[in-house]
Amino acid sequence: MKIVICTMGSRGDVEPYLSLGTELMNLGHEVYISAPAIYRELVGETELRYVEMNSVNPQDMMQIPDIQEAFKSGKMVKSLVLLLKKSKSIIKDFLKEMYKNTQGMDAVITTMILYGAYDGAEKQKVPCLYTLLNPAIPTREFPTVLAPHIPRFLYKMSHKCLDKAFWFCFKKQCNWLRKNEWNLPKLKSCPIDLLKNKKVPILLGYSKEVVPVPADWNENVIVTGYWQRKSKKDYLPNEEVLRFLEASDKPPVYIGFGSMPIGDPEKVVAMLNKALVRSNERAIVYLSYNKNGQYVNNDRVFYTNSISHDWLFPRVRATVIHGGAGTCAASLKAGKPTIVIPFMGDQTFWGERIYKIGAGPKPVLFKDLTAEKLSGLIKEAVTNKSIVENAIRIGEELRSENGSKDAAEIIHSFLHR
Repeated sequence: MKIVICTMGSRGDVEPYLSLGTELMNLGHEVYISAPAIYRELVGETELRYVEMNSVNPQDMMQIPDIQEAFKSGKMVKSLVLLLKKSKSIIKDFLKEMYKNTQGMDAVITTMILYGAYDGAEKQKVPCLYTLLNPAIPTREFPTVLAPHIPRFLYKMSHKCLDKAFWFCFKKQCNWLRKNEWNLPKLKSCPIDLLKNKKVPILLGYSKEVVPVPADWNENVIVTGYWQRKSKKDYLPNEEVLRFLEASDKPPVYIGFGSMPIGDPEKVVAMLNKALVRSNERAIVYLSYNKNGQYVNNDRVFYTNSISHDWLFPRVRATVIHGGAGTCAASLKAGKPTIVIPFMGDQTFWGERIYKIGAGPKPVLFKDLTAEKLSGLIKEAVTNKSIVENAIRIGEELRSENGSKDAAEIIHSFLHR
């Protein structure tokens, strides 16, 4: 069957679907990945077919100064409102492109931003499956990942409000296109609700070891385990990385914040160096903005702008990360104490989960981070026996899972029922 997976967002939002797509391909399907143009090279590392999206560039959106400032402030509602306002002019183009990329397919796999793709599947009368990389399904056991610190009685409502908020932003233009271009009836309900009511499998690409399955979820909501790509067997970093790793009997820590808006890189680098001196640790530091190599390596710090987490994390002592779901999964799978420094979105939720399962210290927001706080977090992570042991145990559990394969088999069975 021809299957298209419609993805959107950061690299961490796209990469797990490459793993899922590869497993579907192994089951005999012809798999296409619809993703922003900036991920052409990433998709090209696989044997999946690429359907390019040009209507939106997530990295460009995150570089808008107003949005950067809002996210750095930690005010998620303000940040999302601003992001959606800036995106308003491209919503129609986005919807049309998502719709177009589903044409000629036998099945459509969607993510949280399913608008356009859902309509394309409906028009062709082909199955549409809803998937997520976080537990954004209404429950009384925890709140939406975007508002982790709210009263318990609001937990279930918070999930529904998030779905409705996204639908509100797309509803007007989506229904205009359905009437005027796609010849489909007006949608009165959120497509996510419609899919839930159809009782099709809803697949969640994370591990129940990290977030246990709530008792109030329906049986069609399935937590499969993380969807993670493996490094190529012949992968090796450059020799400088190897020499740095071998320069001491004590492994370094890893520090990396992905492509998050960190503000002044000079100040951040100075803070990291001070924290490493205070904690007496070495580190491999990932700087996505160090393309020109302006930061010089030394005996304590090695700077890189490209390295495989799957290869590196088993070789470090602990990780300091921004808390994206994929990076958290890689660190936990490696069995390493994980320090989460959240910036935005679901990162605080994942940081709190890692703290709750005992695999890392309590997260500290990036906007509140200092050299003293970071030094303390590193010391706690590498010396607290309970954290180290829990991280090792959880790593063993996660390495026994194969979420991508399990999810692909569920989809395959559903499509051939």
